[in-house]
Amino acid sequence: MLLVRRRCDGPRGSGAERSAVLAPAHRVPGGIRAVRRGHRPPSAAARKRSTPRLISVVIPVRDGAGTLPSQLTALARQTTTVPWEVLVVDNGSTDSTRAVAERARPRFRCLRIIDASDRPGESRARNRGIAAARGDFIAFCDADDIADPGWLAALAAAARENDLIGGSLETAVLSPGRADESPSPMDAQTDFLPFARGANCAAWKDVLTAVGGWDERYRGGGEDMDLSWRAELCGYRVGYAADAVMHYRLRDRLPSLARQKWNYGRSGARLFAAYRHAGFERRDGRTILTNWCWLLLHLPDLVRSPARRRRWVRYAARLSGFLAGSVRQGVRYL
Repeated sequence: MLLVRRRCDGPRGSGAERSAVLAPAHRVPGGIRAVRRGHRPPSAAARKRSTPRLISVVIPVRDGAGTLPSQLTALARQTTTVPWEVLVVDNGSTDSTRAVAERARPRFRCLRIIDASDRPGESRARNRGIAAARGDFIAFCDADDIADPGWLAALAAAARENDLIGGSLETAVLSPGRADESPSPMDAQTDFLPFARGANCAAWKDVLTAVGGWDERYRGGGEDMDLSWRAELCGYRVGYAADAVMHYRLRDRLPSLARQKWNYGRSGARLFAAYRHAGFERRDGRTILTNWCWLLLHLPDLVRSPARRRRWVRYAARLSGFLAGSVRQGVRYL
């Protein structure tokens, strides 16, 4: 587990630090939107970023033999001129995931398979990837998505101005007809500090090491918010590269979708418990009441149409996750 230094007291930072982090977004050279900028650590302030020497692409995967081939094909078509390697981090697969990765080796300058079967969890696998990475810049993606050909090139360009970068998630290719479920762009997030989603992000390795890597206590969601917010509250530059596009796959089956949203809700309560002192606010009572009333009033949606049933299940699972997480964390985040 990669834990070199802990959190810089990010969630409980001083008022001056918090004010700097919450400064308005603004444009910086190169077309990258620096969504928040705080006081940079002394070591970062003295260092001028440049083009990465080597990019390590970390793919956490568990039983991904069905989708991994498409992602590896997409990665083999990257247009970047920066040298790069691929790390397929196996988080305890019982299918042919490793065989799929082995067959793809000839298409890459360097593809390595890293074992992370000792403990389940994407954060565990990503931390193993960080520890094994030879690159000074690390990009993260998932095995069930498809990287756009210019994905790595856009992240490498953004690396010159930022410490941690989030790209955009596009759902029309892999999940057509579900635009209403598309994740909001990083520069449109308003709940607290913007965050780079784990399915499409990158950071300098020294930054990941300094903030302690991915928090393995988060399971099934929230770990990307935590990593980004920790970095921002420690003063690192977190930016958004809109042209670093990842074609994102939404959950298709209702049980899988419900489990995902339930986990998101539980993670939301954990995040509130960790970051409320840094300015992460709970929803007001009127909003909470409105959400639960909407759920009750729309119970008939369960039998009206597949689309309405899916929407109801999404909302119900997340609200239930908020409730369960609140009980577990001892906070009121309903």
